[in-house]
Amino acid sequence: MGSAISFGGSGGLKLIGQQAATLGTETSLSVAAIPDTFTNLVVDVALRGTTAGNIIGGITFNGDNTASYSSQRDGGDGNTASAFTAVGTANSRFIFPGSDYPANQFAKYRSLVTDYTNTDFIKSLDAAGGMHGIGVFNFSVLWDLTSVIDEIGVTTNVGALAVGSYIRVYGE
Repeated sequence: MGSAISFGGSGGLKLIGQQAATLGTETSLSVAAIPDTFTNLVVDVALRGTTAGNIIGGITFNGDNTASYSSQRDGGDGNTASAFTAVGTANSRFIFPGSDYPANQFAKYRSLVTDYTNTDFIKSLDAAGGMHGIGVFNFSVLWDLTSVIDEIGVTTNVGALAVGSYIRVYGE
């Protein structure tokens, strides 16, 4: 018989922190003071914008909004799939609904950041999620720095994040 693989010691996720948009004027949300006591981080976001259209947002590590990122995205909606697309170096790209989508529709993504305290190599994030009418997306991000991650945030490229948008960070 093979041996069991244990993730995070006790086997569960532990909520490290969360922040939600409560005013509808926030352009970013973040969880700071992430302890270095876990192996991996799981990041859940629910996002909706206050302006019309498909909104582009990003995830940032340690408040870094520079060109330290490279990312690719694939996805699709209905019967149409898209190829991998390079989506820039500013930060990773979430796509989420704006104010012209039906009320209470948020895009939701779950991301995994592996080995976030290891300073021997650059950091990576893999995410999956989406929303009806926008599509389902997978994307991967490399943060071209070796720093320990102690803050994770989400941003919007236009307008603000709607009330109810959130970020939650868990350790495992």
